[in-house]
Amino acid sequence: MIIDFIEGKYFNLDKLLDTYSNNIAIAAPSGNIRYRDIKNILVNASAALKNSGIKKGQKIALYKENSAAHLILMLLSWIMDFIYVPLNFKTPIGETLEKMDHDFIFCDAIINNSDNKILKTDIIFEEDPDTGRKSHLKRIDTGRETTIVYTSGSTGTPKGVVHTVGNYIYSSIGTIEHLKMNSTDRWIQSLPLYHAGGILIFIRTLLCGGTTVLPMDMKDITPEILDNRSTIISLVPTQLIRLIENGMIVESLRSFKAILLGGAPAPKWLIERSIALELPVIITYGSTESCAQVTALKLLENRNIIHTVGKPLKYREINIDANRIIIGGPTLFKYYLIDKKKIFPFEKNGMFITSDSGRLDSQGNLILCGRRDNVFISGGENINPHEIEGALLAIEKISTAIVMPVEHKEFGMVPWAFIETCGMVNKDSVKAELKKKLPSYKIPKRIVILNEMADRNNMKYSRAQIEKIAARMLK
Repeated sequence: MIIDFIEGKYFNLDKLLDTYSNNIAIAAPSGNIRYRDIKNILVNASAALKNSGIKKGQKIALYKENSAAHLILMLLSWIMDFIYVPLNFKTPIGETLEKMDHDFIFCDAIINNSDNKILKTDIIFEEDPDTGRKSHLKRIDTGRETTIVYTSGSTGTPKGVVHTVGNYIYSSIGTIEHLKMNSTDRWIQSLPLYHAGGILIFIRTLLCGGTTVLPMDMKDITPEILDNRSTIISLVPTQLIRLIENGMIVESLRSFKAILLGGAPAPKWLIERSIALELPVIITYGSTESCAQVTALKLLENRNIIHTVGKPLKYREINIDANRIIIGGPTLFKYYLIDKKKIFPFEKNGMFITSDSGRLDSQGNLILCGRRDNVFISGGENINPHEIEGALLAIEKISTAIVMPVEHKEFGMVPWAFIETCGMVNKDSVKAELKKKLPSYKIPKRIVILNEMADRNNMKYSRAQIEKIAARMLK
């Protein structure tokens, strides 16, 4: 029982690792890491990090594709009381370092002109010849700040969402109980580990003695699905759309205990298709601020309510005010970090007003009604049009830039850019410039030069006009 490892306001990680000592905690391409191995790694790595100059309260970033290093650094932040900052490895490293504030950064790539102290991830896994070192881990204060997860804000400025150890633990407990997880469960790490939802996969399996399965290649998780040993997987709609085209994969997915579907609104046709294929899909809703999951449907829930995202899980609260979704509970983040300033955007009752709108049905299930800001979701990633517009306007000869979300069968929505220029502009060159500053999913799928449009009429374009133009172009 997870409650056995919670002692008042403290969490006993040492006891948990000893309890599940022989279980496989991480199934990685390089080999299995058991719970007893994690304990040894944490003891050795904490000494190595101290010797490297890492101290309590510092911000320690990691720029790397999904790996065991993410998971170990997460736990090291619990033990050593530093703040772990997983960075979006899809964003160019130079652009990332300009926007973020870190004391040290773990990065295996070569970084030029950086003021950050750079460390290689190898030191996390170095064996310590000092076999006499004490191997007991102290209890962890659940109120301890542990991560900063960056997300797009309504202005395009990155917002650091600060979570505590308790946020992760109580979020995990709610999911574990909802899915009836146990030590035999194997959860495929199918989401990026710079998202709270990705981090939570590991914490959930850790707390119940299960296994996190790290794929060989995040771009192709089919080998891990076809292996037929895993029991749970989290997918965004884009991933599921790709997977159900393969009959062999569908057959394997049928044997799973649960397929959590979230990160973006799921098309109705996809839900209907999943039901027809007898896939154990569970529709969910969450946010970075709530430490991932807020609501979920139950497996094999009444088909009449599949258009909803279910009810709040344990340790979550939801209120609706003027169609605004308001969340609370022990999973709620501690504060925002924006431009090095702490922002506490909470109501007097401690609740948080999200950027999502919705309503509750007669049974208390949440129905999503869209966003209240300009941010949209593409393939599970938040995209802020203002950020792309700013990058476009920094390119010579572009005088106007309007970025709009346009429907896409696979990604749900994708960005299109509508630009005005004061000279000849090559679209491929524009995209090449954007790739220097933005991750690939933020590069507009289509660039439309408004100068060439017949209905210009010497008027400044509005977003409403651009929406109509985009709709015509889709026909």
